Amino acid sequence: MEFEVLYACCQNIASADEIWQYLVEMSALLVTCIQRDNPRSLWFHKILTEMLSHLEQEPRNRELRIAWLKFIDPIFNSMRLLLMMMKQLYWFSNDFIQLSC
Repeated sequence: MEFEVLYACCQNIASADEIWQYLVEMSALLVTCIQRDNPRSLWFHKILTEMLSHLEQEPRNRELRIAWLKFIDPIFNSMRLLLMMMKQLYWFSNDFIQLSC
């Protein structure tokens, strides 16, 4: 049941701009509630990809971007540990590359 709800969120993100802010808000809350214990879940990636893809299609629509920035915070907070680990790995690999040159 949980995955069907997340799948429906992904499919509806690119719908009408009039309900964009509600879709972003609910999708962010649902994925963080359902996948709270799994920041590496593909659902975070799928939902973010759909949202960013929709934003790319509407580059001049300021309201969409403001709504996204306003409601995307729960997803980034849930993925914080994963993002910090990736950042450390990135810096480690850069240091290694510089040392080997």
